[in-house]
Amino acid sequence: MLWISFGFSVGFKTLSSKPKSIEKDFYIYLYMQNHKISKKNAKRLFKNIKHLNKKLKNEFAKYDIVKKSIHKVYKKPDYCFDMKEFVKVPPYRFLKVFSHLSIWHIERYLNTPISANYLQRLAKYSLFNSFVKKVLSSNANNLKASLKGIKSFHTKAEASFYLALFNLENKSLATFYLFRAKKKAISQFKKDRATLWLYLISKDKKYLRLLTNSTELNIYSLYAYENLQKTFANILTSFNPTKNKPSFDTTNPLSWAKTRIKTYKKLSHLSYKQKIYYLNKTFKTKKSEPHLSFFLKDIKPNNYFLLYHMKDLQNYSKKRQALLLAIARQESQFIPTAISPSFALGLMQFMPFLVTHTAKKLGLNNFKYRDIFNPKIAYRFANDHLDYLEKHLYNPLLVAYAYNGGIGYTKRNILQKNYFKLNSYEPFYSLEMITPREPMHYAKKVLANYVVYCNLLGVPITETELLERLKDIDNNYSF
Repeated sequence: MLWISFGFSVGFKTLSSKPKSIEKDFYIYLYMQNHKISKKNAKRLFKNIKHLNKKLKNEFAKYDIVKKSIHKVYKKPDYCFDMKEFVKVPPYRFLKVFSHLSIWHIERYLNTPISANYLQRLAKYSLFNSFVKKVLSSNANNLKASLKGIKSFHTKAEASFYLALFNLENKSLATFYLFRAKKKAISQFKKDRATLWLYLISKDKKYLRLLTNSTELNIYSLYAYENLQKTFANILTSFNPTKNKPSFDTTNPLSWAKTRIKTYKKLSHLSYKQKIYYLNKTFKTKKSEPHLSFFLKDIKPNNYFLLYHMKDLQNYSKKRQALLLAIARQESQFIPTAISPSFALGLMQFMPFLVTHTAKKLGLNNFKYRDIFNPKIAYRFANDHLDYLEKHLYNPLLVAYAYNGGIGYTKRNILQKNYFKLNSYEPFYSLEMITPREPMHYAKKVLANYVVYCNLLGVPITETELLERLKDIDNNYSF
């Protein structure tokens, strides 16, 4: 008989004494699920919360400290059912109300063109960026047509990028928006995205050469390396630690949270050289290499592709090893005790319900939740889940969509639509248009990780090859 224990319950006094963190939030959640406490103590715990997610809201609602999470229905003004009336309201009010509307509502009631003059007024506000993304993600073709040819000097990075894609037939306007998207982008990932699209619409290889100078190995820079037949460089797989034992317990989430908070405070008072010295001195051990890269990635950007706990991957194929490493790098940065704000757990970020399901499936007797913080167990659970996903999905990009958003999401939102068959810019066009944005960006990053890890493990594979397969999307899955 399977018995699953929480296995890492922490006492009330200990919880109260720890600094606020997501990890502490999770322990509070476990404590409240497994102990009867007074309203007074519940209030004390409430004051210790860092991030009040839905699970915690429901626990504290039992003590009337917060209201139970319910789905609030936005009360729509009458004018938002008729575009002719809607455009009579002031631009900011229009954008504010529009931000609450569903794609279904927009397609059903607001599929009507908007004048260029009114759009220019809308474009002066920051909410115009979310307006553009929502409209271009919909099937409201009459409304979308309003954005054809509009030129705005007020758009931010994301709106600029999607306006570029919407105006690909007008290469001059698309180029204008791509340069704007690149200039306004904060992350290297989004700067590289705009640069690649400048290449795709111009075929000027200077943009590919620019991408090979990127500080980040991602789906865009990898494409440039492959098309210029260059070998990607500057990859760090280990810090070559000389010590084995770190100064904190790498198996305990609360210990990592305390160390992380302490380290950030320490770094805030140090110079660049002092930061590097302190981090190397504190974290350059075999067990804490992921923690070292966690801090260094923002201080000393590099392509950290750790080969983490490879001894636990020896029984898997090289491609499966690469996929597990690719997902772990994206999910947790290889930190074995990582806990997300939604309480996804460990190296491979399994939700508690999936932890329970997988433990039962694998027949693990006396399994404890704390075991998921063991890299060997985390890899084993993820390997089992990937076995299930790969029965239906034959491309690592599709597997990544399903790992993040679920196989149901992948089937409904990607495979049952016309993606990868839309126009001559495939597969990159569909890669940018899939919604929601989170699994879309996540999958692109995992795919790049996968290509790098395959090559590091001696499995020659190219991103271009994997992307080309998507053009024949129907042969990439079966249900």
